[in-house]
Amino acid sequence: MSDRITASLKRLFEEHRIVFWYDIAKDMRDAFDAADLDGVEKVEILNNQFGLKYRMLRQEPKQKFLVYNDGPEPERKDNWLLDLQLATVVFKADQAAIWLAELGLPPQFEEVVRDHLEFYRSKSRLEHLKRLIDPADHKTDVLRRKLAVCAGAEAFEKLSQMYQDSLNIPEDLTARDLRTLHHIDHFEAVDRYIIRSLAEDMSSQTVTSAEVLKTVRERRQ
Repeated sequence: MSDRITASLKRLFEEHRIVFWYDIAKDMRDAFDAADLDGVEKVEILNNQFGLKYRMLRQEPKQKFLVYNDGPEPERKDNWLLDLQLATVVFKADQAAIWLAELGLPPQFEEVVRDHLEFYRSKSRLEHLKRLIDPADHKTDVLRRKLAVCAGAEAFEKLSQMYQDSLNIPEDLTARDLRTLHHIDHFEAVDRYIIRSLAEDMSSQTVTSAEVLKTVRERRQ
């Protein structure tokens, strides 16, 4: 993890003299301390903004600086380094972003990680999930795989029911195209909806046996 952060920071310092790092969740202190960057001075915002600005702009105008803040970025009206920050770059990485990278998932999946941070704090769970993830997975697929990691069949059924109720899955199905649901197999309401729809289509002869077989095969993959 530290190696990945260091590599990302090095790339930023190839183009910028000053890099800001806001530790939003306050869980990246160890990573900041471990970051080994040749020629870069690591400093921390500790109610010392004016002094830092003077040092970076006047005292050491050629020195590279990694400016760390143990907390989220302040509102613009309260950010006394805003002018300097706008002229430089902010390092976009916190623990959730690092876990996302470890799983090989794109930025669009960030909420899948950020909404369940405690799950990822376990290295064994993270490694197990990494082995299960498929490059073609949707967000719901990753959620299902997470449930599979931390629960057996009985627990999975209970958790599935809980999420199904909270997400109003049954009500949402009526507006869905059946073909878009083939890959979803972790909600009972979806499973029943597909079976019922297939039975009705077969009864009315609006689908061929080949189409039904294709759907069943897709559901089993």
